[in-house]
Amino acid sequence: MGVRRTEVVLAGAVAASLAMIIVLAQTDTEAPLRPLSYLFAFGFGAVLLLRRGLPKTVVVLSVLGTFAYYSLELTPIGVALPVVAALYSAAEVGLTRFSVGAGAVVFVVSTAFRIRDDSLPLGRLLGAESISTLALIAAAITLGYAMATHRRFASQQEQLLRLQDERLREEADQRVQNERLQLSRDLHDTLGHKLSVISLHSNVGLEALDRRGPGTAPDSGDSAVAEALERVHDEAVGSLSDLRSMVRVLRTGDESTRTSLGVDGIETLLDRAREAGMSVESNISLAPGTLPSPVESVVFRVVQEGITNVLRHSSAAALSVTVGLDDEEVVVSVVDDGLGAAALEGGHGLLGMSERVRLLGGDLSTQARPGEGFELRATLPRRLPE
Repeated sequence: MGVRRTEVVLAGAVAASLAMIIVLAQTDTEAPLRPLSYLFAFGFGAVLLLRRGLPKTVVVLSVLGTFAYYSLELTPIGVALPVVAALYSAAEVGLTRFSVGAGAVVFVVSTAFRIRDDSLPLGRLLGAESISTLALIAAAITLGYAMATHRRFASQQEQLLRLQDERLREEADQRVQNERLQLSRDLHDTLGHKLSVISLHSNVGLEALDRRGPGTAPDSGDSAVAEALERVHDEAVGSLSDLRSMVRVLRTGDESTRTSLGVDGIETLLDRAREAGMSVESNISLAPGTLPSPVESVVFRVVQEGITNVLRHSSAAALSVTVGLDDEEVVVSVVDDGLGAAALEGGHGLLGMSERVRLLGGDLSTQARPGEGFELRATLPRRLPE
């Protein structure tokens, strides 16, 4: 069902349930029919139409409505029933503490008034009815919290799969780029050398023909040789120029084959962490293009690996990412407030990342603090050695 249809069905179910309770209560007593009771029942249902946009307001109105209902001495409908849907709705959107507080207020206030106004012994007042009221309130809040946790987990899993898919694509692109680099080196070292030799020797042949004495009679064969050598020389020079252009393209790649593996791609990773329900704080003080391309690529990968580990292992709610310069070093830090177990669970991902960082002359460190979170920290040289 659509969201709006769900609200209407829930509101109608609550209003109908309360109205049915009022009808059943009226059949057991000789008290006159109070239309105001049904108006309140309709109101308890109607206010739930606002539960998505104004969950706190819905809880407050439901609690105050319950107190007003019993202050007017209307037909008893139970203390918990008018508020359970509102408490569930607030917990469902992450307002668990607020729901617990509101539920505690309803239970304490209703119990206090029963003790004051009812002549039954205290043991009976605090007996089965009070326990059932408390259990119903707790069940509504627990169900709402469970739904919120499930949705957050599902969202994080979805983002994790996206990050893993992106990483696989980037690794595939990187393998292609490595193959292109290897091919460019092979072309340069083999064909480039041979074309240079051909150009050199054709030029030597032309110079040898030009050094023949002025008294030497021109020969049609010499002209053909000179023309052939000139053509060989021109073709060799042209082919060498084309080869160098091809090697340059293979080494750099054109715009259609490049991937966003730099500082400018970090914000996309942070947005995906936010979409997974995490509170994200970032401090990126480096502009794209400031660092050599290999360094920027490893910076991106460190942040990607850190966020992936947080989503997969830490059960964190908040994440902080820092990328900046410290003298001649680039410092990358990914810190979360989770279980502090990512260093133990990260496995081959962290080992591979450590090797990438080490190859550039940097260092990767992890610090797990049980109950306080986990930090992934990398230091890289700002400039690569010549």
